[in-house]
Amino acid sequence: MESVLVIKRSLNSSVVLAEQNGNEVVLLGKGIGYGKKPGEIIKPEDVSQVFMSIDKIFTKELIESIDSIDEIFFVIAQDIVQYAENIIGQKLNATIYFSLIDHLNLLLKGL
Repeated sequence: MESVLVIKRSLNSSVVLAEQNGNEVVLLGKGIGYGKKPGEIIKPEDVSQVFMSIDKIFTKELIESIDSIDEIFFVIAQDIVQYAENIIGQKLNATIYFSLIDHLNLLLKGL
């Protein structure tokens, strides 16, 4: 049986902070947070990536950084990672998402 994903906070239309089996997780997915409110259930098929938080400090820092980044970078990063995975035929390490999002954000802020 799959565990239930319950929204704790919608960070933007592509990212939500959720609870899964008593643990906080960050979920990525196109439109996953759009119009969603705390307490709503997320369907597993709407999730493209799950990030387990290590501790409350990590979660707080992650949320603060997500709040300052335009959500288009989340969509672009998901598309890039999905394209790369299709080309190489294997899954990439999940940390690539936030690294890529951060790099895209910094690159375009510098223009």
